[in-house]
Amino acid sequence: MVHDPWLKWVDWLSVKWLLVIILPQWGYIILAGGNALGTKWLSRTMRTIKFIPREEIEDKRWNGCVHYAINGLPYAYTWYLDNVAEFWDGLVWGDYEAVFPLVHQTVGSTKMLYQPALASQLGLFSLKPIDKRLMTEFMEAIPAEYSVWDFNLNSMNLPTIDAPQYIPLSSTYINLQPVYGEQQERYNKTVVDALKKTETLSLKIKQDLKPEIVVEHFKNTTGKALNLPESAYHSMLRIIYQAQHYGVGGGFGIYHGDKLLASTFLLYSRVANLNLLPGLTADSLDNGAYALIDLFIRNSAGSMRILDAGPFQTPAVTEIFKNYGGEKLEYFKVTKGELGNLKPHGGFQRAKTKNSPWYMKWFR
Repeated sequence: MVHDPWLKWVDWLSVKWLLVIILPQWGYIILAGGNALGTKWLSRTMRTIKFIPREEIEDKRWNGCVHYAINGLPYAYTWYLDNVAEFWDGLVWGDYEAVFPLVHQTVGSTKMLYQPALASQLGLFSLKPIDKRLMTEFMEAIPAEYSVWDFNLNSMNLPTIDAPQYIPLSSTYINLQPVYGEQQERYNKTVVDALKKTETLSLKIKQDLKPEIVVEHFKNTTGKALNLPESAYHSMLRIIYQAQHYGVGGGFGIYHGDKLLASTFLLYSRVANLNLLPGLTADSLDNGAYALIDLFIRNSAGSMRILDAGPFQTPAVTEIFKNYGGEKLEYFKVTKGELGNLKPHGGFQRAKTKNSPWYMKWFR
């Protein structure tokens, strides 16, 4: 359906010619005839990228775009961003066909864009393939008032313009498309031995671990080396409760008797399952806690998803995923301006919005 008045006008004309007007300051505008040709070209060229403050963002449309995006990740949902960033706004293309969150703070007199600690990849999310032109347009649409950039794109956002500095980063993931039998063939000896040990120790897996237990165990294990503020753990609790409310996540733990050896919260999206809060120690690995990842693989094998190691990829977490046949996923950090000693003071405070978050259980 054609929504733009310009498109309706051209569609009504049904002319059979194509006129291109070059406007250097705006790019170019195409007036075209013919229903299919006119609509196709004008829908791309007439719709602009808009900067929208958080309080004016329509949650349903934004979250719908993130969910159905070819590269959708839970980090970009409004309810997730509200819990990991004190201030954020967005760039929106067309009728929420592509979105780009801008997490920002003012440090002194400097306005900067930064990456929240609980979200490893943000950037551009789109319902359509992200080509060089679309990526460039979004990067150039970032308001000039943000003089310092220090944020991460996602794995489908490639460098396009020369001004910022692009720093390569990497994540580890397990491809869940092969069926479980094929997955097992990729397990190395460490995993095979650990799973055998699990059987001898009679370890028990709990699949409805309470949020408080998940966060506390993460804080006392992996979190010890991260130096996160207490407010970050409060944000984790809010994220978990909201994810459970929308049916897009669950807490998991593995016990030896009454002792919790390993735990995590798995956050689901259409294209990825995120290992959000891995609570792992060397002792837990020695006692067969590899069974936890094996469970995730078994439950989702044969799907069109990946199992992502998540935002806290410590050496231990990375090693575990590699032992399961995990692969490297590259993405980029973008920096611009003089960062110096500037650091976002964080806050992990939930933004006040006029719209309630949106998600549906059957999206899982």
